[in-house]
Amino acid sequence: MVRRRRRRVATSALFRLGDRVWGTLGCQDYALSDGAGLIPLSHIPGDIALSAPLGIGGINGITAYLGIVDVCHTRAEDTVVVSTAAGATGSAALQIARNLGARVIGIAGGADKCRFVREVLGAADCIDYKSEDVAARLAGLCPRGVDVYFDNVGGRTLDAVIEHTAHGARIALCGATAQYAGEPSSASFAQILARALTVRGIVMYEHAARFEAISEQLFAGLRSGQLQAHEDLAFGLESFPTALLRLFQGQNLGKQLVVMEEIAANRDA
Repeated sequence: MVRRRRRRVATSALFRLGDRVWGTLGCQDYALSDGAGLIPLSHIPGDIALSAPLGIGGINGITAYLGIVDVCHTRAEDTVVVSTAAGATGSAALQIARNLGARVIGIAGGADKCRFVREVLGAADCIDYKSEDVAARLAGLCPRGVDVYFDNVGGRTLDAVIEHTAHGARIALCGATAQYAGEPSSASFAQILARALTVRGIVMYEHAARFEAISEQLFAGLRSGQLQAHEDLAFGLESFPTALLRLFQGQNLGKQLVVMEEIAANRDA
């Protein structure tokens, strides 16, 4: 007689078999978590796309919300500028500001990205930093000055925006990709002082207690259609290095994701 071994299924007090969850796991096929502790997991609502918590419903959307709402206190009468507006966090920030009634100007690299920012994301206009003079375009598009700037790049772009801010403008510092690449900023503290600017960095994990509540607001925006999740997909774990390079080369539109083979097969079925 041959005895078949029973397949062991990991159990959890927090989750049931078949629950949809997300967490900060790793670039791997399988991961083990108790749902809490060092690698916490969260439920994904059944009416939300499986990938949404990885982008606009998760870290990117939460960061954008904190910058636009908490740091900059964006109002309907504001003129808002968002850099890397075609990326995951920038596109979320742009949509959140737009939904608050603000007039939003994007900054992106290349004609296709600028078209995406205007026609898909709903920006009033978009500046192509690769082919246009950012400072000159800001002067024309924002004659009364920039009230809110969501900064993802630092460098000369930050300098140009500071030169065209309105008195009392608010700036949320999210990233500094230009400076990581060796392009320093020469931001003038004299101008920050003279224009009474508020400049504050976003350290999102200082707000961890609010993540769930903010995510719920973002999910509500997805359900209503006020927010859209834009994703740039690569397929299979082996595509991870190429997908990562796309981020650093500025080739992605929206959130860059790697879709695992099993999920891709289910999509095609």
